[in-house]
Amino acid sequence: MGYALAFSVVAGILAGMVVVTAGQVLGAMKLTAAADVVNAIIGIASYVASMLGYSTIYQGTVKFTLWRSGMESIELEGADALDRVKAEGTPSSAVGEGLADALNVGGF
Repeated sequence: MGYALAFSVVAGILAGMVVVTAGQVLGAMKLTAAADVVNAIIGIASYVASMLGYSTIYQGTVKFTLWRSGMESIELEGADALDRVKAEGTPSSAVGEGLADALNVGGF
């Protein structure tokens, strides 16, 4: 909650500065119709930026912590079988028909 509160304060200050600056610039130009459009764009951009910020905070604090605790508690059995794995490819033609077959091009 502390990170979200700090983010909210900083985002609010920045959004306020942008709105005041845009209002002064458009007010000096006497463009009231443009001011409504600019304010709507600023509002949408602020919403998107704040939701991305909150999502990042959630991913970094909640999900990463759960993932880390899950990974620390995992035990692998039979991990020595991974040493015996061999990756072997099959030859394909020069025109890349293997890729076309993998993507199911041609319906067959």
